[in-house]
Amino acid sequence: RQRFGLVTAATGCGKSHLAAMAVRRLGGLGAETALLSLRGLAAGDWIDLLLERLPLDPASRAEPLRPWQKLENRLRENTLMERSTALVFDDLDEAPDDALDGVARLVTAAEPRFAQTVVVATATPRGLERIPASIRHRAVVRIELAAWSEEDVAAFLAQAVGRAGGDPAIFPAESAATLARFAGGVPRIVTQLAQLCLAAAAGDGLDHVDAGLVERVWREL
Repeated sequence: RQRFGLVTAATGCGKSHLAAMAVRRLGGLGAETALLSLRGLAAGDWIDLLLERLPLDPASRAEPLRPWQKLENRLRENTLMERSTALVFDDLDEAPDDALDGVARLVTAAEPRFAQTVVVATATPRGLERIPASIRHRAVVRIELAAWSEEDVAAFLAQAVGRAGGDPAIFPAESAATLARFAGGVPRIVTQLAQLCLAAAAGDGLDHVDAGLVERVWREL
């Protein structure tokens, strides 16, 4: 069975960040890695962009072969060298049809040349239906990133402020809960709103962010 993992999360909940971290971690373990966002790509572009992210030598890049053949040759070479290849595709649910076909071919292939290939993809829960079942059902690992709870937000704020040399108590429990509620627990919005609240508190000469300030900043967005 082909090794395939699928990460799902709503926009802003960290799936792209997790994809980048996976590439760094797998690369550190000795795998050859490539990360490609499929959002907004035109038909026919994905495989050339993927090849650009793989360390092909100049002679291999110049070979008069179809892009897919070049990719297969690289995967076969890595397999012969007992080196894993990790291909990470961000925003699979927004990929053009030919990219979906290509990813399906990668995850369903049983040929020995793909034996050392790991494919990881990210998508939003809402976009899952656009991904063919031939891909979805091959996921042997599936990770669902949930929005942060109020406790998660409070812990993140305290850690982030402390790491920057500030007083973690600058966001009292009530303020952190208010911020979590307005941001919906979405990490990206939590970070942006917290930064704006800190700037507003500094502008007002305050030594902490109260719940009223969080609400004021949110309504001014």
